[in-house]
Parts: sequence; C-alpha cells; structure tokens
Amino acid sequence: MACGIVTALLIIGGFVLIRFEVHRENTFTQQYLREIQQAISLREHEEKTSLVKNVTFNINVLGQVLAGFLYDFDLEEVENSLPAYLEYPEILAIQVFDENNEPVAAAWKTSSQILTANKLPSELDLEGATLLTVDTIQDDQKVGHVKAYYTDAHLLNRIKASRVVAAARETAFRENSQKRLRNTIAGQLIGVGIILI
Repeated sequence: MACGIVTALLIIGGFVLIRFEVHRENTFTQQYLREIQQAISLREHEEKTSLVKNVTFNINVLGQVLAGFLYDFDLEEVENSLPAYLEYPEILAIQVFDENNEPVAAAWKTSSQILTANKLPSELDLEGATLLTVDTIQDDQKVGHVKAYYTDAHLLNRIKASRVVAAARETAFRENSQKRLRNTIAGQLIGVGIILI
C-alpha cells in the first residue's frame, strides 16, 4: 500500500514538474521573441526618423547654398549645385523655385544618370515619394524655395531583409527551445522510471 502511494505521488509529482517545465519554457520563449520583435520595431522607427532628419538636414543645407545664387540670379550655379544632392540614394528629384514661385532649376534621377533642366519633366513619376519644401533665405528675405522628393524604399528593403533574418532566427530559437524541452521531459521521465523500478 505504501509503495502504491509513493508511486502515485512520484507519478503526480513528475507530471506536475513536466507541466511546470513546459509552461516555463513556453513563457520564456514567448517573452524572448516578443522582446526581439519590440527591438526590431524600435530600430525600424529609429531608422525612419533618422532618414527624415538626414534628408531634412541636407535639403536645408542645399537651401542655404542656393540662397546666395538665387539672390544674385546665378541660375547656372543653382543648377550645378543640384546633382551632388541626388547622390543620396533616398533623394529622387529636386526642384528650385525663385521668389515668384517660378521653377528655375531641377535635377532628377533616371535608372542610369542624373539629369538637370529648369523644371522637372511632367512625365517624371514621383508616385509614393515624400515631398520636403525648404525656403531659401538671404539677408532675412525669402528668395525662393526648394522642393525635394525622397523615398524610404531603400530603408524599407533593408528592414524587410532584417525581418527575414529575424524570422529565421526565431524559427531556430523555437526549434532549439522545443528540443531542450523534449530532452528535459525525457530526462525527468527516465528519472521517475528509475525511482519506480
């Protein structure tokens, strides 16, 4: 009778211990994966914020550079200043306007080169691009403004790639976690079995 009670207690204790291990491992795995997703989301937000700040900073610098040229009506220098800013992969096109809101210079990317003219071509597809407008100020007087069109497509591609890598790591982590759990349960069952024998 005493052996039966001890056996029953060992079986119940082993079952409770296994359920505890399963719950502990699942909780740990879920928490770890949730923290990974939060870190990825935070990084994504930081990268997007950084992109906006960098583009804004660079276009503000361009606006300051162009202010003197616009003030002096040096439209050739205005146009010559634009291509360097299109070297940034995020910036797609730039249009410069004078104080009368007339286009005076523009630059844009094609698949193979950077082109310039006095205004952006009407057939240029800027669908999905974000517009940033900066005033050009010379001696506290507005002498024009700059419109820059930029995209976050490169950033989104990098984020997508990092999510794919993270998903593969999550899968590997889950598999390792389940393997550890199976090994732990097997070890506990063997231990209970040896005690019962």
